[in-house]
This record gives sequence, C-alpha cells and structure tokens, in this order.
Amino acid sequence: MTGNPYIIVRTRYVNEIEENLKLGADEVIPEEFETSIEIFTRVLGKYLIPRHHVEDFTEEVRSHNYAMFRKVP
Repeated sequence: MTGNPYIIVRTRYVNEIEENLKLGADEVIPEEFETSIEIFTRVLGKYLIPRHHVEDFTEEVRSHNYAMFRKVP
C-alpha cells in the first residue's frame, strides 16, 4: 500500500470542484458536465464533425479541470 493515495472524486455539480480539491482530491469529475460533454459529442457527431475534432475538444475541457465552464463572465 502506498503512503500517498491518489484520490478521484465524483461530484454532481461543477461548483463543488474547488471545495473537493481543497479537501485533498487529486481529480474531481462533475456529473453535470460529463453529461453535457456526452450530449455535445453526440450532437456534433450528428452534424458530421470529424470525431477527432470532438475528442480533441473534450480532452481539452477535461485536461483543464473544466475551468472553461467554471469561469464567471
């Protein structure tokens, strides 16, 4: 067993990400945006957007911990 576990947390809402990170989570996966991303990828697929473009976008969103969705204008 390791002395430094890697903690992945699922939360319902994006606004709960920061608090979970402050509490020690290494990654926080919000349900509301995973659902939104899935719907978005399916819609783009119906519009015949190349799959690799959609995958690049979703990877970008996830790699920045959903920051683009958390910023208040």
